[in-house]
Amino acid sequence: MASIPIPEHIKGIIFDLDGTLADTMPVHLAAWKESGRVNGVEITDEMIMTHTGMPTVRVAAELNKEYGWSLVPEKVKADKDVAYARFKPEIGVRAIEPVYEIAVNYRGKLPMSVGTGSSHGSAMDTLTHLDVVDWFDGIVTANDVEHPKPHPETFLRCAALMGVDPKDCLVLEDGAYGIQAAEAAGMYVIDVRPYLGE
Repeated sequence: MASIPIPEHIKGIIFDLDGTLADTMPVHLAAWKESGRVNGVEITDEMIMTHTGMPTVRVAAELNKEYGWSLVPEKVKADKDVAYARFKPEIGVRAIEPVYEIAVNYRGKLPMSVGTGSSHGSAMDTLTHLDVVDWFDGIVTANDVEHPKPHPETFLRCAALMGVDPKDCLVLEDGAYGIQAAEAAGMYVIDVRPYLGE
């Protein structure tokens, strides 16, 4: 895997979590499918990957619009959370090496934060699993914002917690909504997906 280049002018780094710092997507996808089954619809990987970075309740609402479903978003989330907890030990969560390497290299050298569409509980669980919670100056989750990605609020809060001007922040992202959010915040953004190949 190729190294991700960090521009010299950067004074703070913001990490997306799922699919960027942590490979949790297999667990999330399995949980989404199970939640769909419980709620009487078939949810595919593609449906979820199209909405990467958006909180579960919002994704369920979008799926209702797109497919004419009448899911109760809060119930979908509750069922997905139960399924996620069940599947996680079996499927496992691991660090995504090229991104994790950046966190290791810049820990204590530059302010760092996490800006995620996951719930607070889910994010803290993943960061605890990777043993990196205390590496970050701020952790901003879906519970901490009024307007999730693609709105810039998540990343602007991260910048404020780090004490870094948004224009001096780098965002590492794997989702279209997160990339839009970073651009809207006036930050430098790197789409990590090209670095995650074989």
